Amino acid sequence: MNMNIRVVGVLALAMCCATVASCEGFVFGEPRLAVGVTADLGPPAVLTLAQFSTLQGIDTYIAQAAANTNYGGASTLNVASPTISPEMRALVRFEPSQVRGLDGGITGHIVLAARLVLVSSSSTYNTFSVARANAAWTETEATWGCARDSDPTDPYGVCSLAWGSPMAWGSPMSTYFASTTAGGGTVVSLDVTADVQAMVATSTATHNGWMVSGDGAFRSRENASYRPRLELLHAPSNYAPEEPASVPDLDRSTPTHTYDAMSWLLEPARGLQWGFTPGVFEVDRAGVIRGHIVERDSGDPVAGMEVSVLGHPEFGVTRTRVENGTTDASGYFELMVNGGDTYTLTFSHPDYLTAQRQIVMPWNGWLALPEVAVMERAELVG
Repeated sequence: MNMNIRVVGVLALAMCCATVASCEGFVFGEPRLAVGVTADLGPPAVLTLAQFSTLQGIDTYIAQAAANTNYGGASTLNVASPTISPEMRALVRFEPSQVRGLDGGITGHIVLAARLVLVSSSSTYNTFSVARANAAWTETEATWGCARDSDPTDPYGVCSLAWGSPMAWGSPMSTYFASTTAGGGTVVSLDVTADVQAMVATSTATHNGWMVSGDGAFRSRENASYRPRLELLHAPSNYAPEEPASVPDLDRSTPTHTYDAMSWLLEPARGLQWGFTPGVFEVDRAGVIRGHIVERDSGDPVAGMEVSVLGHPEFGVTRTRVENGTTDASGYFELMVNGGDTYTLTFSHPDYLTAQRQIVMPWNGWLALPEVAVMERAELVG
C-alpha cells in the first residue's frame, strides 16, 4: 500500500493515503502557519511547498463466526457488532518506525492531532469506535482466535501468539458517528492522538495498531483508492503557536456558554491547545484561563512556555504565543479547563525555571491570571 505524506508549514500534516485525490474528506482543514521558536527567537524554518513521500501500512479483519480464518487479502474490512450478527472487527497498523521517519524525522515532536481515517464501501451512517490492539499481529496470520495463527488453514487454529485476555479490545479510545461522504462512501475519522504521541516520543516506542468496531465495511489497502490512512498534525519540540489572525464571531443576541464561544481554541489546525481527552470539557462548566508570561528582569514576553494543569493531563496543554505573521513573542495564552475546582497551573520551558500558580476556576467563565514573571536558568550560573 502506497501512502502520501503532505507537509504544510512547520505544522506538518502527514496524510498517509494512496493518492492526492484519495485525501478527499481531510478532517483538519488547512493548518495556520506556526513557527518553531528557539531560545533567542531566531528565524523559524518554514516549509511552504507540499512534499510527498510514501508509507506502508497493513490491515485485515477478523470474524467470530470464522474464528480460524484469515482475511488479510480481502478488499474490504468488515465490522459488525454482536447485536447485528456474529462480531467482526477491523485491524489497521502503521509501523512506528515509519511514522517517526515522516518529514525527515519527527521523533520528539508534539502531536497536535492524529486521526485514523477509513472510507466505507457504502453510504450507511453508523457509530464506530477504535481501541488499541494488545498483541502483535500480522496481516496474513491474524484471526479471531489468534493474534498470530501460524496455520490459518487449520480449522482448529494454531496460535503462535494469542490475543490475551481480554482480547484486543479494552475501552474505546474514541467514538465517531460517521456523517460525511467521499467516493460514494462514508468517511470515518477516529482520534488516535494519544497513541501517536507515544509513538513518536522516543525512537524505540512500539505499537500494535488499532481495532475498529461498529457496523459496516471499509475499503482495505487492496483497493486502488480510499485506503486507510493516518492524518497527523505535528510540530517540532520548540514550537510556539501564532496569535490567531481571526476568530469566529460571537452571537451577542443570545446567551452563550464559554465553551461554545471559545471551542475554536480546541481546533487542531489552530495548534493552540492539544493533548486533551476528547469529550472532557463539559459545556456547563468549561471556562478559559488567560494569562501573560514575561522574563523577570527584562519584562520581555516569553514565547513557547508550556502551560498545563498539575494532575490533570486530560485538559491537555497550550504554549505562549508569538505575534501573528512574525517570530516576535506576545507571551499570551488561553487554556480551557472545567470550572468549579481549584487547580495548580504549571509553566515550563527548557530555558526558564518552572513556575506554578494556584487558581480557583469559576464555572462557565473566564479567569484573568496576574502576569507571571519567570527567571532564566542562566541567571543561576555563577
